[in-house]
Amino acid sequence: MTNRSMRLKKGPGLINIPAVTLCIISSLLLSGSCTRDSNDPGEELTAYCVRECVIETSDAEICDTRCKCAAEKLAYGISEQEFGKIAGALTGNDAPDEGYAVKFRTAFESCKGIK
Repeated sequence: MTNRSMRLKKGPGLINIPAVTLCIISSLLLSGSCTRDSNDPGEELTAYCVRECVIETSDAEICDTRCKCAAEKLAYGISEQEFGKIAGALTGNDAPDEGYAVKFRTAFESCKGIK
């Protein structure tokens, strides 16, 4: 009986907690990276705009409202591919095409009356 009770006590000790934790964290990171790629360009453009706006104004609520408005205005009347191209150019690491920047700036300025 003593030998059997020792086996039961050793059983749970066989699970390697750091390995299990590593597996869970890895799967969470992988699932997070998969969803990040599937974001729509409007959300990415809005988030980029909010970051830039908050640096200048320090008012996240107004920036959020205006940036959503600007992204919607910019997307209105153009194809999803064209909007994705514009949003990608504006949020990318390279300097965006000046025409795209002007289009977005115009849309943003037209939303300044929104509070």
